[in-house]
Amino acid sequence: MSRFLVLFLAVLSWSACQSPSVQNVAMPDLEAVVEDPSLARIYFLRRPQFYGRARMLRTYENNQLRGRIAQGHYLCWETSPGRKLISAVYERRVLDGGDVEGVLGLECEAGKVYYCAVEEVAKNQGAPRLEALSASEGQAMLPEQKPANVDR
Repeated sequence: MSRFLVLFLAVLSWSACQSPSVQNVAMPDLEAVVEDPSLARIYFLRRPQFYGRARMLRTYENNQLRGRIAQGHYLCWETSPGRKLISAVYERRVLDGGDVEGVLGLECEAGKVYYCAVEEVAKNQGAPRLEALSASEGQAMLPEQKPANVDR
């Protein structure tokens, strides 16, 4: 019984460490494919994994903060067409070497939807891995995640 109590308290303290996901730009209407056909839509999804669950990822588009996401959440925003540099900064303690950044280049076209996923790597093994997903891969991941809260 005491082992169960220790395990329960450990899980409870772990979940208390995780901050809420926050999006810093307007969340488009998720029922529409693309709300404004002159813009492109980007979904930024965080792959579920055990490592790094309590750490946040700051997400940027061309050095403009789009939000911070925890496990099980995604960001979604619309942007002008053109070349985009999407980056994810994994927030680490200074003792662990400080923050590390992963990047992905996208060429966005008006009226199209893009899906990006990020995966963290084990401690001291490099930057977060970002990848462009196919529409079917991205759409398959969406139901398993929640949109971030909007803070504007």
